[in-house]
Amino acid sequence: MKYCSRCGSPMENWYKYCRHCDTDDQTTIITVTRAGTAYGLARKFKIFVDDQLVEKVGYCQSVEFKVPVGQHTFMVKIDYDTSDPLVIDCQPCQMIDLGCWVKSHLFASTTALRTIFKPKGSLILQQLYPGQGKAESLTPHN
Repeated sequence: MKYCSRCGSPMENWYKYCRHCDTDDQTTIITVTRAGTAYGLARKFKIFVDDQLVEKVGYCQSVEFKVPVGQHTFMVKIDYDTSDPLVIDCQPCQMIDLGCWVKSHLFASTTALRTIFKPKGSLILQQLYPGQGKAESLTPHN
């Protein structure tokens, strides 16, 4: 017997979908949480999986989507910047939490300076670990 990764209900080994929440056991559930860094707060980050736009996440929000089992490349983008690619091997019935934010730069403290001097490579996407998936506990440390 196996258990649903989403709701925890028992599932027979031959079940393809959970009878309680309809989760497919051949997919991985991805949750992306955007931290509350002020830069770019009016714009949504675009989330790409294997170079395909799948979702957008706003300031201090989380989004959830499914991907097929297998290796996938995740990136977040905003007008001027793209995160480094994050490659993850997605397993059946797995839940993966990702966090994204803009790395702060001390010398660019005003909006005008940030617009002019925002260096590339300041957009961060990384995998979170159990207990760190909530927006209020996600703290940029880069």
